[in-house]
Amino acid sequence: MRYLSLQWKNVVLQTIFGSFASHVARVLV
Repeated sequence: MRYLSLQWKNVVLQTIFGSFASHVARVLV
């Protein structure tokens, strides 16, 4: 259970960071 929760958090963080990175890249370019 704990591993699943950790994996879920990792996926959420990756999604948020990915969208944020793409947004920053769009602004810079």
